[in-house]
Amino acid sequence: MTKLEEAINSIMCKAESLGGLGSSPTANKILEVTKPFYQKGSAQEKADIIAKIEKLKKEPGIGFQADYLKKLES
Repeated sequence: MTKLEEAINSIMCKAESLGGLGSSPTANKILEVTKPFYQKGSAQEKADIIAKIEKLKKEPGIGFQADYLKKLES
């Protein structure tokens, strides 16, 4: 999960520096890098990824769509 966390942190830092931290494109980029980890992950890894996204959803302005799980599974 370290590579995934690094990728998410990189996206968040770039978005913050560009002033787009709370935008949907930021959430979409996070889903894009998360998808391969989710699809190849064990049940526990999938649960950890969902927990991470749910935590990010609580951050001010991070706009994940309600159906983000469908995007991860497709």
